[in-house]
Amino acid sequence: MKGGEDILVYSKNGNLIIESKIIRVREIISYQHIDDIIIKHVNEVYDHEMDIFLSQSVKYENAGNNLIHRILFQIFLLFHQNKRTINISQSNEDLLIILNEIKSNLPKTVIPPDLDKSLFWKKVSDNHSFSLVKLVFSKNNLSLFEVLKKYNKYHEK
Repeated sequence: MKGGEDILVYSKNGNLIIESKIIRVREIISYQHIDDIIIKHVNEVYDHEMDIFLSQSVKYENAGNNLIHRILFQIFLLFHQNKRTINISQSNEDLLIILNEIKSNLPKTVIPPDLDKSLFWKKVSDNHSFSLVKLVFSKNNLSLFEVLKKYNKYHEK
């Protein structure tokens, strides 16, 4: 188990487990169902978000054992049903913990070595230019452009 500021990250039975230390919710993501992962720069302080796109919904478990955690879990479930995209907004340290855990189970994962320079990321993919975003993993070897288009994240200007 690897822990960051707000999360615990580990693998078990072919699943990536991300557990929130605050609201005590466990996200269970089957490695077999991870199709694509992108990481993007979101503000000037080198903060990033990561989107994990799945072929089947993520599963959730209550990791807390008191009444407050059970109530929070039920509220959480109201907004997180049949979710096939996971958007992770964590510190860079926590994102790297998650990425390293994914890479140890999905070797095709490419962790950007230049997270601190993401403000200058520029990528040309299928004759389209993209800034502030990188493709980290694609099960079917899609290009960045194909992944963004597949999930309606690409909008022509």
